[in-house]
Amino acid sequence: MDALKDGADRTHAENYVRFAAKLEQMPNSDAFFEEYSELFDSLPATGDVEAYGDGIWHLFQRHQRTVNEALESQLKAHVTQMRRGTLPSNCLLRIVYSGLHNIDSRIKYIERLSELICKSIPAAFQTQVAKNERHVQDIGEAAFIAAQETLQRESPQIPFSTVTTKPDFANVTAGTMPLFVEFKFINIRKRLNSIITEMTSRITIYKRQGAWILFIVYDPIRAITDDDKFKRDFTSEEGVWVGTVR
Repeated sequence: MDALKDGADRTHAENYVRFAAKLEQMPNSDAFFEEYSELFDSLPATGDVEAYGDGIWHLFQRHQRTVNEALESQLKAHVTQMRRGTLPSNCLLRIVYSGLHNIDSRIKYIERLSELICKSIPAAFQTQVAKNERHVQDIGEAAFIAAQETLQRESPQIPFSTVTTKPDFANVTAGTMPLFVEFKFINIRKRLNSIITEMTSRITIYKRQGAWILFIVYDPIRAITDDDKFKRDFTSEEGVWVGTVR
């Protein structure tokens, strides 16, 4: 069983398997078309529309059975290697067996960005002190560029009430969930309260845009004494991540 290359190869393979598993859980064609409403466009305007829809549903069910049966066959054939741990860690069978394919690729992307920044910022400020929040953003942008991560800076403009605001960075790709990235810098202890207020207001605004949000909080003076407590109320909101950096 060959290893998958990280990146597009692994993403496509995981998406393929995850899609088959998702289809397997759908009880009927109504649930299928509710989940993939764009398929309504493929139905004819006249004739037996219900029969045509059932035909599409059964086509996809045959697909999922083929994929899942092939996976189960290969899992059985390689059970000894899996028990011994001799299969490559990033081959498809190991990924499926460990359940890693069930982790949404968008979540993996956000976690990768958070890890990237949380490693890059302390290294950048080893020999110099951050001047201000924009200085921290500049370091973040340099890390994104070095890692070939394409994010827009200070875009898009978002109207709210009588003003407009904008995220520090954004990944807005057609057909996918927008991701907004905000950097916060605690250089004095009393700044912590205002940062909490700012983060709360950004969640309200950005969630109305249907966006996921990643906050990177640079806290070199350790004003946050309990990271888990600080993050808890923010990350309890679906689609919100917080990374603390020192």
